Amino acid sequence: MKQDTSTRELPPEAAAEARLFRHTLPYHILLHETARFLGPMSEARALDIGAPNAMMSYLLRKRGGEWSSVTLDAGLSDLWQPFTGATAAVWDGKALPYENKQFDYVIVFDGLESQSDDGAFIEECHRVLKADGRLILNVRHRKPLQVLSPLRRLLRRDAQSLGRPREGYTDTQLFALLKNGFDVHQVKSYSRFNIELIDLIRQVVIGARHERGTGQWLRGIDVFAHIAYQIDMLMFMLRGYRLVASAKRRAWLPRNVPVLSDGRRITDAVLSRPDI
Repeated sequence: MKQDTSTRELPPEAAAEARLFRHTLPYHILLHETARFLGPMSEARALDIGAPNAMMSYLLRKRGGEWSSVTLDAGLSDLWQPFTGATAAVWDGKALPYENKQFDYVIVFDGLESQSDDGAFIEECHRVLKADGRLILNVRHRKPLQVLSPLRRLLRRDAQSLGRPREGYTDTQLFALLKNGFDVHQVKSYSRFNIELIDLIRQVVIGARHERGTGQWLRGIDVFAHIAYQIDMLMFMLRGYRLVASAKRRAWLPRNVPVLSDGRRITDAVLSRPDI
């Protein structure tokens, strides 16, 4: 997907938003890994939820179709106006502000880990999807022996410090979360150690979302991010720190997971395959 980040005359806050996207490689990676699951969009209606930057919603709209956006932070809703022509709706923690079966696609960029009831959130995504709709879901990958975990705790960027109920999901946990209403077609990991380390540094140096860094800081960190990404490309055999799942909606019915003769659940056997 071409990363067209050209902008019109923008107010200062929107210009800062565009600059942040332009110089934050992990945002480009997140958008790319998500958009690759989209089909033809000219006749589609889609909803994006939890984008960390309004430019992502703007670039998705360039693919065609009719789009709506939901932010998880009410304080950021107005940032969408200069890019999409409307403020983003705000997730109230209970229900999405849309009627049943409205969308061909629901894209969740971020935020599932922060939901106190992640199952209810997924059920809301299911509710607003059309009968044959698709969910594209990004989550943090809960891997064994995560080298970055102690550093995140030290820098207070772990789930507990940020007030999130969970650090992330394993493949099996993600499948279990989706199994009642979706057929999961693919789960792919991305964003490996080096790019995650540079992004952690960016979060600490730049500060919170509301404290935009200067262009100089952003450009400097972005240079190291591109180097980190090239190194990570050589480590393709390792699984990443994020997961993206593509799932097709079906009727919402509880589904038990079969157990193999060796005691493993079938999802453990299927989803433990290395990424292709």
